[in-house]
Amino acid sequence: MDPITHELLGRNVDGRTFKAHANADRQAALRAAEQNTEATVDSQIEQITAYLAASVLADEVSGPSKNPGGSLWSRFDSSEDHPPQDEPVAAPKATHSQTLPPNPSVRNRHTDLHRQSPSPSFLHSPPRQVNSRRSREAEVIAHLADIEAEADALHREALDRLTRLDQPSSSGPPTSFPHGDLLPMSKDLKSRLETITFKGPATLELKNSILNKLQTIEHKVTTAKKVWKEELANIKAAKTPRHGLPCETGNLSPECLTRQTYIDRTLLGHHFKPLLQDVNPVLQVAFFMLTVCHVLLGVSRRGCTFMLRMVQYIIHLTLLRLGPNLSQGDNKLLGDIPTDPCATEKAFSLDNKATILAVCPNPKCHFTYEPTFQADSPIPIYPDKCNHREFPGREKCGMPLLKPRHVDGRTIYLPIKPFVTFSFKDWLGGLLSRSGFEGKMDSAWASCKDGSTAPKEMKDMFDAKILRNFKGFDGQHFSAGGDEGRYIFSLCVDYFNPLGNKQAGKKKSIGLISLVCLNLPPEMRYKPENMFLFGIVPGPKEPPLSCLNHYLRPLVDMLLEFWYTGIRFSRTAAYYYGRVVRCALICLVSDLPAARKSSGFASIAHTQMCAVCHNTRRPDDPLNDSFMKLGERRTNEEIRNSAQVHLNAEDEKARDEAVHSTGIRWSELMRLPYFDPSCFVVIDAMHNLFLGLVQEHFDILGIRSKKTDSKPTTCICYLDI
Repeated sequence: MDPITHELLGRNVDGRTFKAHANADRQAALRAAEQNTEATVDSQIEQITAYLAASVLADEVSGPSKNPGGSLWSRFDSSEDHPPQDEPVAAPKATHSQTLPPNPSVRNRHTDLHRQSPSPSFLHSPPRQVNSRRSREAEVIAHLADIEAEADALHREALDRLTRLDQPSSSGPPTSFPHGDLLPMSKDLKSRLETITFKGPATLELKNSILNKLQTIEHKVTTAKKVWKEELANIKAAKTPRHGLPCETGNLSPECLTRQTYIDRTLLGHHFKPLLQDVNPVLQVAFFMLTVCHVLLGVSRRGCTFMLRMVQYIIHLTLLRLGPNLSQGDNKLLGDIPTDPCATEKAFSLDNKATILAVCPNPKCHFTYEPTFQADSPIPIYPDKCNHREFPGREKCGMPLLKPRHVDGRTIYLPIKPFVTFSFKDWLGGLLSRSGFEGKMDSAWASCKDGSTAPKEMKDMFDAKILRNFKGFDGQHFSAGGDEGRYIFSLCVDYFNPLGNKQAGKKKSIGLISLVCLNLPPEMRYKPENMFLFGIVPGPKEPPLSCLNHYLRPLVDMLLEFWYTGIRFSRTAAYYYGRVVRCALICLVSDLPAARKSSGFASIAHTQMCAVCHNTRRPDDPLNDSFMKLGERRTNEEIRNSAQVHLNAEDEKARDEAVHSTGIRWSELMRLPYFDPSCFVVIDAMHNLFLGLVQEHFDILGIRSKKTDSKPTTCICYLDI
C-alpha cells in the first residue's frame, strides 16, 4: 500500500493464488528460523558442553570436586576415596537454547542439605536420560562402526575384483566396465555418512577414517575404469580401418550430424538403430502387422489405411470397457496411431535412400542432373535448362528441365522428367547389417582363391576361369583383401511395358537397372529382398542408343569409388568397429537388345554384330554359313580403342562411320578399368534356355539349316572364352 495515497500497489489475484503465496511465505520464514537456531547452537556447542561437564558430572568423569558437595552428583567429599568408574557418565542434555551462569545461592543450599542428612541413592547417581548427549554419541559411534565394517568389506571386495580384472576383449562389440557397481555402493555409504550430523571428536575422527577408505575405493575403481576405457579406445583405433571413404551405418552422433548436408544425412545411420523404441507394445504389433500386409502380402495403400483406422477403433473400444473416461496414457496411445500407413513403414527403415535426378525431356538428349541443397533445406535445386553439349563446340541443348508446383502457398520447381535413383552405399550397408550374410558372402571366394584346384564340374560363377583369374586394383587376386570385404555384382538392364504386353494395347516402355550380389548363395541372391534396384528409366519410350549412358553414369561413379578407394562402413554385423568394402561389376546379364545398348555393341542387324569375334554377316550367303565358324577373337583393348574413337567423334556423321566400321559404341561401363566387354557380357539364359528362344535367335541371326527329310540335330558346344 502506498503510504501517501493509500492505494494498493500489488496486482489482483484470486484467493487460491493468495493462499499459495501465503503458505510459501510461512514456509520460507520457518526455514529461516530453523537455520538461525542451528547456527546459534553450533556456535555455542563447545561452551554448553564444557559448562555441563563441569557443573553436572563428578568423580572420574569431571574430576573430584575440591569443595565437598561442589558438584551436583558427587558422592564423595574428598579426593582420596574415589572408587574407580569403568564407564563415563553421560551429561544431561540442555533443555534451553542458552546456558545460564550458575546461581551461588542454589549451590549453597544444595551443599547444606548434603551435609545435614544422608541423600537418597538416586541423587548420588546421574539420571539415565536416553536422549542425553553422551548416550547419543555412543549410538552414533555404534552406527559408524557398522558403516565402517561395510566399508572394510567393500574395500576387500574391490581389491579382490580389481586384482582379477582382465583386459577388455578385442573380439566383438565393446563391453562396459564390469565393476562399475562398486561406485554406487561407495556413494551409498557416503550418503549414509552425510546423514550423521553429530559433532564430537571421536565421531569426527571415525567419520574421517571411513571417508578416507571410501575415497580410496572410488579412486581405485575410477582409475581402473579409466584404464578400461583407454584399452577400448586402443582396440577401436587398432580395429577401425583408416582408409576408404567413410559411410555411417550405425547410430550417428550429434557432432556427425552437424557435419553432414541434408542429402548425406537422409536415412543414414539407421541400420543398427532400435526399431520402435519407447513405443507401446500394442502399437508395435499393429505396425508390424500393417507393414507385413503391405510389403509382403501386397495389400494396397488404401487397404492399409482402412486397416489402420480399424486398429485404432478396436483399441478405442477395448479401452472403453475399463470405464467411460480415458486416462491421459490411453489418449496418448490413441493419438500415437498415424493416419498414413507410410509413417509405419518409415519406422521400420525399409526404404533405401533415394535421390531424384532431373532428366532432359529432349528425346535425343536424356542428360541427367543431380540435385543440390542449401544448408538444411530439403528442397532440391536443379538447373533451369539443359547445358549438355553432345559434341565439342556445338550449342547447348537448352531444353527446360523444371516445372512449377505450389505447395502450402510456396512455389517450388521440380523436374519435368524425374529419374529416381537409390543409394548403393546405403543398400549395401543394410545388407551387411543382417546377421549371417557377411560370413556367407566372404566364404564364396573359397573355391577360386590363388592356389586352389579348378573343379571338373562348374556349379557356380566362382568356378569359372574369369573369376579365378580376376585381379584387383593392387594386382593381386580380388579376393585377397585381408579384413576387407570383396564382393562382385552382376548388372541387369531390362525394359517392359507397364500397361501389359497386349498385342492391341498401347506400346509403352520403361526400363529398370538392378544389381545382384553374386557372393550370396544361388538360392539367396535372386530373392527380391536381396536385390538392389538402382533406378527406373522413365518412359514412355526407351532412350535411343548411347543415351542410356546418362542413366548409367551415377551408378558407374559409385562403382569407381568402391573399386579405387573402397567404402569404410562404420559398422557391420560381423565388424563392430567398421570395415572397408570393395566391389566390382563382373558381368552384364540382359536380353540381347538391352545388352547391346548397355555394353556399346551394335545391334543384331549390323554386319559386325558378334560381341566375341569379327565374324561378319555376308548378304550374298543365303544360308549364312559364315556364322558357323568363329572369326578373329575380339580383345578388350581393341574394343576400348574403338569405343574411344566413337566418343571423340566431332559430329554425328563421324560417329556413324565409326560404328559402321567397328560395330562398337562408347559405353559408360568402359569407365570401369576392369570391365572386359568381350567376356563380361553374359548370354541371357532366361530367354535363350528357359523360355525356348534359341530357335528364334537362330532365325534372327540368319542361321538356317537345309531342309532334309530327317530331323535336324542340335549340338551345343561350350567354348572356353
